[in-house]
Amino acid sequence: MAEPRLETPEEKDTRTPARLVALGVSALALGMLTVASWAGLDVRPSGDDWCFLPKVRDHGIGRLVHDFYFAENGRIANAVAVGLYSRAGLLGHRLFPVVTAVGTVAVLFALVSALWRALGLSAPAAVRLAAAATASALFLLAQPNPYQTLLWPASSVSHTVPPVLALAAVAFAVGARRPRYRWCAAAVAFLTGVCLGTLSEETSVVALVSLGAFLPAHRRMLAEGARRYAAVCAGLGVAGLATGLAVLATSPGARARRARLGVHSSAFSPGEQAAAVRDWLRIMVTLASTWQYLAAVAVGLLLGVVTQAAPRVRVRPLLALPAGVFALAALAATLVVRPAFGKWTSLSSRTWNDYLLLLVVVLVGYGALLGMAARRWQRPPTGVTTVRAAVFSAVVAAWCVAGLAPPTFRMAADTAARAARWDRQDARLEAAAARGVRAPTYVPQPIGGLREPFSLPRNRDWAATCVARYYRVPSVSPSDAGDGTNPPGPRRRSGPVNARSTDRGSTAQRVALLTGSEVRTTAKAAEPAVTITAPNTPPQAASEYRP
Repeated sequence: MAEPRLETPEEKDTRTPARLVALGVSALALGMLTVASWAGLDVRPSGDDWCFLPKVRDHGIGRLVHDFYFAENGRIANAVAVGLYSRAGLLGHRLFPVVTAVGTVAVLFALVSALWRALGLSAPAAVRLAAAATASALFLLAQPNPYQTLLWPASSVSHTVPPVLALAAVAFAVGARRPRYRWCAAAVAFLTGVCLGTLSEETSVVALVSLGAFLPAHRRMLAEGARRYAAVCAGLGVAGLATGLAVLATSPGARARRARLGVHSSAFSPGEQAAAVRDWLRIMVTLASTWQYLAAVAVGLLLGVVTQAAPRVRVRPLLALPAGVFALAALAATLVVRPAFGKWTSLSSRTWNDYLLLLVVVLVGYGALLGMAARRWQRPPTGVTTVRAAVFSAVVAAWCVAGLAPPTFRMAADTAARAARWDRQDARLEAAAARGVRAPTYVPQPIGGLREPFSLPRNRDWAATCVARYYRVPSVSPSDAGDGTNPPGPRRRSGPVNARSTDRGSTAQRVALLTGSEVRTTAKAAEPAVTITAPNTPPQAASEYRP
């Protein structure tokens, strides 16, 4: 492991201005995350939460794990994570976004610090924090539906937490120095792979593509002393992912899910593969046109221009590798998602998170390489030029991060407004249940494109069934005018929905395809559902929060 060289007086003079501008970028990015996390305290159940909460409350986490493995999808680790936050009730839903945001920033900061230390580089902690905070804000808030990315726990468990968990294992492996810690890191790589395999198929595929590209290229990327250790960790990671995916794929729940979705040979036909490629191209165009991602390159440039002892290694032949890995990983994830989401694949933006964190990290890396290259071009480095480059990159990064403010504040305001309506209705329903009312009225409280009761025909309205179970009443009824404290709800049909009259599992998967719900089915697939969105808007396609 190389050691950073001593700073010259000119270089020391550049670090104070760099720290100041980096602190400004950090404050802005962390401010966006704080607003979003604070909005998490106003999160109330919606979509799948209505079903998870009563099941865990009445039967425990073990029952949820059993149902996931044997009937729904085979995702054991996913069931455990859902059970843990559902066990805490509403408090678990409120704190989950805070834990996710803090964990993401901490993992990315640890990753940058470990990489720089392993490469013998040196950069101020304030600049490393700016890179981590900016990358976290982009990952959690820059996509079209940030409510599902950060505030909806069911989606966060499946698509937001897994990439962060994968990078945490990478940071631990890179930061391990002593032999005993390296053996521990290798074991963690395997266990993390197993966990990811039973947590998220899409993230597992992204990790497999990334490790598959790293293994043959690591000899050209690393010094001789680090090659064996890196190969062992990567190999064990691949083995863990394969083990986890094998457990998932051979589970009764996964087989039942494939049967419900009708996943057979036609799902892999040339026509379906071509459709998946078109979906992937649409997603890539959307990401390329989201200008806020320029903040990742800018903060990487800031990190690079203040980094000391940039290594003089021949990396030109490998410069295209990260971009190629991202493109291939995103395509592979889209191919995996396509059988479940069908024509809505390119519009189900929450599934993009399985590879969005990789994109943000790659962009920061390219920016850092550009900054280090610009620093080497100065012979010798001059403090004035470095400060100017740092200020310029910080201004660009701050400008792009500021673009996240309008949708973030709108999301927070909408979440708070829904929480107030939800709390009033919750108190009314609890009182009605205590009085013995058998079919209290429920006014839908939609948010983030998630499913609420009375948007499906009576015999398939799993959301209404789960709401009735949550309040321990036989059924809930729609209301045209509400109760005086809630806005009028859409009229879909007359008559109550009985908690025993519908089978949640019988329609859940098709509902998931069209509404973004994470619930899985246990019987036949349902026909396309009516949504609680604006007319002529495809399910899960619209988002009023897009930057």
